[in-house]
Amino acid sequence: MNNIKRLIKSEKGSSSLVSLVKFFLLIAVIGLGIEFVRIQAVHKTLNTKIEIIAQDSLEINLLDEYRKAHISLVKERDVKNTFYDLLKTEFNLDNSLKPIGKGVLSKKIFIEEITVEEGSYKKDRNSSQNTEFPSIKVKGYTEKPIILVSFLTKYNAKILFDIEVENSRYD
Repeated sequence: MNNIKRLIKSEKGSSSLVSLVKFFLLIAVIGLGIEFVRIQAVHKTLNTKIEIIAQDSLEINLLDEYRKAHISLVKERDVKNTFYDLLKTEFNLDNSLKPIGKGVLSKKIFIEEITVEEGSYKKDRNSSQNTEFPSIKVKGYTEKPIILVSFLTKYNAKILFDIEVENSRYD
């Protein structure tokens, strides 16, 4: 204890202590920066994949009888079922949307809202035309553990997604 007091009081010890504090602060700032970049990368990946899944679920469920007339319509129930099937396949999830094994996600996905607009059209004498294209809106979140404080399991970064996709394709 006396050695530490002597180190702090002496000029040489004081500069060593200040350097040590600066070093730990630098490491902490770098760690926070890396953590921020990691969470942003997961957020971007999650948003991109869910957007692709939403678009695919609309395209897969376009009704063929209307497609021939260049109209884009879907059934809400079919789009939702396809969306959940594709989501489970893409992220390797079980039926309760919890991850199975290792992957991009480490926690359950929570879907707060999923809204499908089926689309509508008007018919003229010789042709039909969409007045509203089918769309899907998905809102939810997942959580990702923060590596810097991994020993504190209650601290997770909440990664939100709010995707809206409209499909104007009918060919």
